[in-house]
Amino acid sequence: MKRFKPKSISIIYRSKSLTQCMYNDMSNFQKMYDSSLSKIKNNWLSVVRECELNWDHIDGSAIEYELAVKKCRTLSMKTFGLGTPCQSNFRDNVRIVFPYRSFGNIDTVNLFHFDEIRLFALYSLLSSTYKKFTDVGANVGLHSIYVSQLGYEVNAFEPDPIHINWFKENLRLNNLMHDIKIHPNAISNRSGTSNFTRVCGNTTGSHLEGAKINAYGVLNTFEVAIETLKKDHIENSVVKIDAEGEEVKILTSLSANLFDNSCFFVEVSSSHNSLLLFDYFKKSNISCYSQKNKWRKIKSSKDMPRSYKDGLILISNDERLKTIGKNFS
Repeated sequence: MKRFKPKSISIIYRSKSLTQCMYNDMSNFQKMYDSSLSKIKNNWLSVVRECELNWDHIDGSAIEYELAVKKCRTLSMKTFGLGTPCQSNFRDNVRIVFPYRSFGNIDTVNLFHFDEIRLFALYSLLSSTYKKFTDVGANVGLHSIYVSQLGYEVNAFEPDPIHINWFKENLRLNNLMHDIKIHPNAISNRSGTSNFTRVCGNTTGSHLEGAKINAYGVLNTFEVAIETLKKDHIENSVVKIDAEGEEVKILTSLSANLFDNSCFFVEVSSSHNSLLLFDYFKKSNISCYSQKNKWRKIKSSKDMPRSYKDGLILISNDERLKTIGKNFS
């Protein structure tokens, strides 16, 4: 899953936060970055703990967010980059072994972005409420491997044979071969087959044919099996959807009552899909919350993300979410 990018430094320094007064030039920004970085060293535990304690207001100032992104980037390069041990503890009960792989222009290091860790924190908080996890667009299994160690029963859907082979190897390395079920299918609004476009320059952006209009570079097309999300994969489940443009078909094909006892985290791929989803959920009276707005409830189309750079949306009418935080009241 690609993560959204922080604001540029030039934009950050036009903000009117208290931090701006303290750090108003690049040299001081670098000093602050170096100081924070030296404290955490190679310790994912401290980053995860901070995210779990402050999941709904972890952003702080724009500069603090930028620093956190840099911390995680440095940590991921040191712990999961090429030639590193490729393993680390994230919680007392979560240790991940994740060998370096290249997806073309990006690699597995990119999967450990700060916003992914923030999402992991929410998975942890929700693990006492939901028992199952459905991973749509599982890639090579990072999210599935993480939540399985939190106690979720995991079903993962991934259509690309290359990703599936790497996923299986990752399960073997993490001793989870019998704990996660991999479905070698894509999810859509119907069952059958469809052409699948592999974007060779960035296979994390591969998609069902027609789901994107701006595919780039060398493309390979082949047939894959597709299916719909089953009721059993939704009820009492956290559902993560990273379907590269197919999210509208998937979500609008579901009965509204399926959102009453489930929680969806969805990446929105385009402005067009953003507006379609906003209109659909508004008419269906289904609540949505925006990561870019500290998980506050979406009240207008302006609150919706327009691409992966704007973060995810959380979709749910589950009353149990109120116990997680006041945002969901």
